[in-house]
Amino acid sequence: MAIWLTLSVGVSSIARYRNSGLALAWAPFDARALGDSSAQALQPAMSPDNVAEARALAQRALRRDPTVIPAVTTLGVIAQGEGNTERAEKLFTYAAGLSRRNLATNLWMIEHHVEKDDIAGALQYFDMALRTSREAQSILFPILMGAMEDPRLIKPIADILAPAPKWRQPFMYQMIREGKFNANMARLVMMIGNQDEVPWSLKRLVGEKEYALAWAVYSNATGIRVKGLRDGRFAREALFAPFDWNLASSGDGSAYRLDGPMGGLAFEVEGTGRLDLATQLVALSPGAYRIRTLRGPTQGALADLPAWTISCAGNETPVVIDSVDMAPKPDQSEATGAFTIPGQGCDWQWLRLRTANRARSAGVNGTIQSVAIERRN
Repeated sequence: MAIWLTLSVGVSSIARYRNSGLALAWAPFDARALGDSSAQALQPAMSPDNVAEARALAQRALRRDPTVIPAVTTLGVIAQGEGNTERAEKLFTYAAGLSRRNLATNLWMIEHHVEKDDIAGALQYFDMALRTSREAQSILFPILMGAMEDPRLIKPIADILAPAPKWRQPFMYQMIREGKFNANMARLVMMIGNQDEVPWSLKRLVGEKEYALAWAVYSNATGIRVKGLRDGRFAREALFAPFDWNLASSGDGSAYRLDGPMGGLAFEVEGTGRLDLATQLVALSPGAYRIRTLRGPTQGALADLPAWTISCAGNETPVVIDSVDMAPKPDQSEATGAFTIPGQGCDWQWLRLRTANRARSAGVNGTIQSVAIERRN
């Protein structure tokens, strides 16, 4: 399974850190300039002439200073190209002992461990390369993302990410945004996901209608097992929408939690058109239900008041709610409605507090103390 970690670029193609030709012209006896020039002499291909020039430059550099890493890695690449793996390993091991920050060395070590099917060893050098070189991200991130096709690699990848190296956040963001393997991505986030990575993954999975996977990530992060309506009093801080409440905040209208032990939701609507003030993704099993909402004082025209709506997630098929007693009142009041979840094509539902779609409105505001959904006999 280590084949997924195989590099898509040769080690010889990454030694291009500076204009070594210019440095060599100014200092023809400088060992480091000779070492950098030896690495670049292998570009763009390891032709016989390029190899001969690179070998000569590397040997000159090492005669002056045996610690010039680019010269060592150049000879290692040449040995590898000539089929002398034993000599290449000795040279790259020597280079690794001189510095852990040399990208060419770390890339060679990755390939070497992959060839031995040593996943832990290869990932150790992935981590080392990514910790010590900005250039490594463009080379290694796509390889790690491709490796996630193999579910057996998720745990080893999680292990090197768990200590939170500095490259973790950019990798997780790119993987969640661009990765192809949603089930394995979800597994990785469930193993190590933090307060940033869980919302990123929920947005991606819900956007692709992978509701069950998204729920697994959410439930793992929060410990919540209730798939039906959650936090009907709006008392809990919403961290992971849309399984926690997603509240509107715009110039047309907004909703916000009320402080205090009783919770509650306040809303203000200024503009026209349809607006979802509060949204939650739920999973109600097929059958008959009743929705109850306890409202505080409201102000505004009856037609402009927001109302609860339910639709089947994925196809937006509306679920008809037979509402009663929706007229505004100056004091607290309860409104109820009945609805039925169909037996097919509606495993997950969107519960929304939605304003009317009106061309003109004088605005409306009010509070909702709670909302609850219960089975009907």
